[in-house]
Amino acid sequence: MCIPYECAGPLIFDISVLFAWDFQWFVKFSITHYLSQLKGTCNKMHRFHLILVAAFLINLQLLHGMESKVTSTIDESTGWTIYTISNGKTEARIAPEAGCNVFSIKHDGIELLGQAPSMKEVAGFHHGNPILYPSPNRVRDSQFTFENRTHKFTPNDGKNFLHGIVHNAAWEVVDTITEKDEVTLQCRLNFKPGSKLYDLFPLNHSLKYDVSVKDGSVTCRFTVDNSTGKEAIPFGFALHPWFLYQGARKQTYLTVPAGQHMELDETRLEELLPSGKLTNVTGGRFDCQSGRSLDGWIVDDVWYGMTPDKPARIEFRDKKISVELKATEEFTHLVVYTPADQPWFCVENQTCSTDAHNLHSKGVAAPSHLLIVPPGKTKSGAVEFRIQTD
Repeated sequence: MCIPYECAGPLIFDISVLFAWDFQWFVKFSITHYLSQLKGTCNKMHRFHLILVAAFLINLQLLHGMESKVTSTIDESTGWTIYTISNGKTEARIAPEAGCNVFSIKHDGIELLGQAPSMKEVAGFHHGNPILYPSPNRVRDSQFTFENRTHKFTPNDGKNFLHGIVHNAAWEVVDTITEKDEVTLQCRLNFKPGSKLYDLFPLNHSLKYDVSVKDGSVTCRFTVDNSTGKEAIPFGFALHPWFLYQGARKQTYLTVPAGQHMELDETRLEELLPSGKLTNVTGGRFDCQSGRSLDGWIVDDVWYGMTPDKPARIEFRDKKISVELKATEEFTHLVVYTPADQPWFCVENQTCSTDAHNLHSKGVAAPSHLLIVPPGKTKSGAVEFRIQTD
């Protein structure tokens, strides 16, 4: 674009202070300045030139608003490094040293996730969007056997073990990648002999986790890397986002386009352990295929049969906000938790069922969907949270 001579001087001055002052303030001030000049001139050519300059500045503002940003700060109460990555109107905050929890997702200034009362409580699985690995949800009697080796965990849910071992681990930040329309934080956990993680799950491998932000979406991608291992890795991976109700619960609608529900073991109903049997949901209490209001609908259950072409969807209809949970083919299961009288609910993409390792050992292969990475191989999957506001 050719800048008119009579506007070049003021514009050059404006550009010179661009990097010295706050960008948004600078652009808004400059636009106001040129528009005010536009109102005060009758010269057609001058008016045309001023319109061109104002349009240039408005376009500059829009381009700046779409840029990717990465910042890090030290939380004084914990000493943890907190990363904020953003693109356009979408922002994610991650605490790598607190289980790599993506504890905040904002779009257009609206917080979507339930926040911990204090930063130290970000670690664990009660706030934000924690990672569940290698055993999402419950492990019956806190142990399972795979390839003649028994893995035991310390019970944390009655007799059972809940939600894996990485949600409070300190992850390593590997890299940040900044592009025009996307920004990514790459993190990693190593299960190496001599480490605490290896003691809990003694299989030599690494778990990689990338969080990417585009304008309108946050993608969480995992990779189980067994490229240098000598034993197969049996695992499940899940995300446990605690979504905030944005408006009235009765105006919050959920679509789960899965056709089957996992039955509970009737001998241990209160423990929410699956029997391995499946029931068709059509027309019943668990039918959520075409969307239903969460008003009065109290569940803590597992659905089976999720596919990439039919993602789960949350609609806050009174606020005209929606979140689509688009997952790769690895994520065949979905957990929905909607307790009464809470400001939040959970919609959890899982690669496997609850108690997947034990169901697998009993021969319940398909409904358990335990993923196994042979030596020398890797396995990846991702969940993208697509956010729309009207």
